[in-house]
Amino acid sequence: MANHIARFSFLENRNIFALEFGSHTLTITNKYEGLVVEGVKILGLNTAFFPAQSIKIFPASGATTLQTNYLTVLFNTGQAFPGFYEDYLVFKTNNGEAIVEMYAEVLPDVTSAIIDVYRYYNGNDYLFTSNPQAEINRLYQNKYTKEGIAFRLFQPGTPGTAITDGTTTGAFTSTNLNYALQGAWADGGDATTILLTAKQKALLDGFTSVATRMVDVSRTQQASITGAANIYVSDFGVHKVILNRYGRDSVVLCLDPSMWAIRFLREFKSRPLARTGDAEKRQIIAEWALVCRNPLASSKVVACA
Repeated sequence: MANHIARFSFLENRNIFALEFGSHTLTITNKYEGLVVEGVKILGLNTAFFPAQSIKIFPASGATTLQTNYLTVLFNTGQAFPGFYEDYLVFKTNNGEAIVEMYAEVLPDVTSAIIDVYRYYNGNDYLFTSNPQAEINRLYQNKYTKEGIAFRLFQPGTPGTAITDGTTTGAFTSTNLNYALQGAWADGGDATTILLTAKQKALLDGFTSVATRMVDVSRTQQASITGAANIYVSDFGVHKVILNRYGRDSVVLCLDPSMWAIRFLREFKSRPLARTGDAEKRQIIAEWALVCRNPLASSKVVACA
């Protein structure tokens, strides 16, 4: 059996059903085999006409011998402000003209880059969620109390949050290192720690700003040769050089330790587990996160060859 087209005119007056503005669900019970919904009409909202020259149709003309054919309608939102738009497309055929209504909503380009993560508690039990509305049943059943915002996260894809070392590599030089230290200092940081791998550490040992070290050796001890740098001196302070075997060779980190900390979401606690014979088992639970108090107080040299 052929599909049937349904039109619902009762939605044109929302006040009859006392519907509040927002999302609603319409349930359709169909006695036939198929149902086709042909678009949505925006009602009860302030709409504007589409900006001039913002609509393109492909193809603009032609002939068809098929019962069903398709057109591509493009809407260029470059000149449109956020809001609702409507207009009409006029089709001229051998049998006369046909008017088709067209509606669209333009959303703002800028969305919040921050996700608020809320903390709820019930005694020593904690729940963290960025969507309390979705957890409403769980919060109610377990009698959680809202404590407030525990921390904030960046939205995925936020510029500056992805690992980017650059595509053009170059040698690690004292000039690049001093630029990084200057950037951290200008933004209120005191980058007293330089973290780098063995490859870049070997290059840093040859910088002229490496502090000279004097080692006292008694007459009964064998003299040692110092060929490595533990301290780097710049215009922006004295910096401790630390090897990092877990880092990437392409990155040298300049860190202000006072701006980094560990924050516990759940303190350490022990829970008993089911016994196995005479053996007692316990589970140690804790949750913590690395906190950056000022992202601009630290810096890095990237794309090091």
